[in-house]
Amino acid sequence: MAHPIAEARDEGLSAFVRLWRRFVQRGRPDYKWVVIGVLWALAFVVGCIGFARRAELVGQTLSRLDIGYLALQLFTLESGAVDPPVPTTLEVARYLAPAVAAVTAVKALLLIFRQRYERWRLRRRRGHAIVCGLGSKGRLLAEGFLGRGQRVAVIERNPENKNLESCRELGAVILTADAAGPEVLQQAGIVGARYLVAASGDDGVNLRIAANARAARNSSDGGPLTAVVHLVDPDHCRLLRRQELASAGLSRLRLRFFNVYQSGARRLLTEHSFLTEEPEEAAPVHILVIGLGQMGRSVVLEAGRRWAPRWQQLRTKLRISVAAEDADRAAQALAEESPGLSEVCHIEGHQVDVARLGYGALERLCRSEGMADVQAAYVCLEEDSQCLPAAVAVNRTLAEMGANAITVAALSQDGGVAALLEVGDGEEFAGLHVFRLLEHTCTPGIVLEGTHERLAQALHEQYVRQQEEAGATRQDNPHLVPWDELPEWLKESNRRQADHVCVKLKQAGCEVISSPDWDPTSFEFSSDEVERLGRMEHQRWVTERRLQGWRLGPRRDDAEKTSPYLVDWQDLPEEVRQVDRSFIRSLPRMLAEVGLRVRRT
Repeated sequence: MAHPIAEARDEGLSAFVRLWRRFVQRGRPDYKWVVIGVLWALAFVVGCIGFARRAELVGQTLSRLDIGYLALQLFTLESGAVDPPVPTTLEVARYLAPAVAAVTAVKALLLIFRQRYERWRLRRRRGHAIVCGLGSKGRLLAEGFLGRGQRVAVIERNPENKNLESCRELGAVILTADAAGPEVLQQAGIVGARYLVAASGDDGVNLRIAANARAARNSSDGGPLTAVVHLVDPDHCRLLRRQELASAGLSRLRLRFFNVYQSGARRLLTEHSFLTEEPEEAAPVHILVIGLGQMGRSVVLEAGRRWAPRWQQLRTKLRISVAAEDADRAAQALAEESPGLSEVCHIEGHQVDVARLGYGALERLCRSEGMADVQAAYVCLEEDSQCLPAAVAVNRTLAEMGANAITVAALSQDGGVAALLEVGDGEEFAGLHVFRLLEHTCTPGIVLEGTHERLAQALHEQYVRQQEEAGATRQDNPHLVPWDELPEWLKESNRRQADHVCVKLKQAGCEVISSPDWDPTSFEFSSDEVERLGRMEHQRWVTERRLQGWRLGPRRDDAEKTSPYLVDWQDLPEEVRQVDRSFIRSLPRMLAEVGLRVRRT
């Protein structure tokens, strides 16, 4: 057990460090200017006292105005040179006043030239992140990049934005300008940047930023830039995601289209899933979604996508009850937008106007016939002020009915009330969970995981499955590990493999399209196509390895960069060729997992 004195000492030291970082290292401007003002006043007062005391000692008569004038001259080094006797107060003032004046001048010059200096410094940076737009999403992403040690440049048009100073205190370089201007990206060091995030509230502005970034990087010799483009409209995001693959490998820009509602739905259903372990027989599952705004629609679509493999296996539909003001029309629009949804799910609409009828309407809905078997309720009302009380009402009612269900309130912002409702705060809220949308989605790890990145991960997972089915273990192959444990060079290799997918499909007269159809069995390559595309994949791999300095050797050795498979297709062992063929056959399934489908042109 730690000694109490030692604990108190450590706690005191930690508190001191926190205060040091808050007030000194981060340099809070208001605090520092107040201190400087106090020092100016102190130097003036001490100078006045010193000159008055000296006048008494030498028998000199000075008026108050004369004393004040002499004290002011101390700041400009004009009145401090006096003959003895020099009182202690005047001695202190003679050094304090010019020191305060010098500090003030330096700070003023830094404020004047800081913008120019920061732009000069950014042009020479390499590997940093650029965040355009400092709303709630941009602020969280900037803080996320800074938190993982990334250098960050922020471009914000509004100089009065309340988030600017907090980001500057954390170490970000701030540019107050319109990020849609191509010259502004140059000032932010786009040539050497590794990441670009366009997070303004205007889809058109974000797309222009990405276009300017592509032009800047294609005209430079820098490495690949990952550009995350936030799109407010989920439909636009879904339609443009195919461009992530179509543009991969054709420029030095890797696009990631990002929508908080679609990403939030994936994260929500991962953390609070309605799925249990893989069943051996068909088991009915019933979920309730309250609110069919952008978040509610995304949750319904993601639930259908996650249920699709189970439907293909068991042919049992997922039952989804949706409650909204115009539920029937919204459910019909969902079915039209996503034809595959009605194949795997049975959607029931319930007209509930929470704003007009209150939370009693939700209680009556939960007590209605057929709701006792609800296993998960997702409350996705657009107003946080309505969402949280509605979730409490639903959770309480389902518990009173004896339903073994979880209830999740999807909040855009966390105003602090949500902390009171975390699981474990009391029996009244047992089974109730709070999902903070922006906090869970506006992180570098989430936004960088676009369609291209998810496909690269799917490629690795497919490779691991193939190797394990062939009897390989981690002792035989140390790369049979989850994606997060892969070395960065192997992650990049999978990304380059994903870059080449559209090139292969074009050679086979095919293309990828955004599709709500989640059945990957709707497309198959012919035997000739499998052989031809497998050969292309092997040739791509050989070229990639040779560019990285690998050479032919008797065995695979990552340290020595040798491999026995750096040979032509016809010289490969049959089991290795079969790996490439299996990859080609699996492409439609892997693309379906990220919301894309292969079709012949």
